[in-house]
Amino acid sequence: MCELGYEHYTVNHSRNFVDPHTRATTNHVESMWQKVKTDNKKRYGTHRTTLDSHLGEFMWKQRFGNSLVTFFDHIKEQFELN
Repeated sequence: MCELGYEHYTVNHSRNFVDPHTRATTNHVESMWQKVKTDNKKRYGTHRTTLDSHLGEFMWKQRFGNSLVTFFDHIKEQFELN
């Protein structure tokens, strides 16, 4: 994940809830996972074979919003249309 620009930190909860050196906390991850679960419940669950695609859709919407125009712009960028 580092090559994609992500940094991985750990927090030792037996010592503190926010790492004093990196300021890393698990709050953001736990909050985001709660949003994923809520989104999944709106679909009445997700079969394990389609979980990857649902997570991909969720992450795309978190990053770019829920705009159909943006979605089609990204498709146009990926595929050359004649």
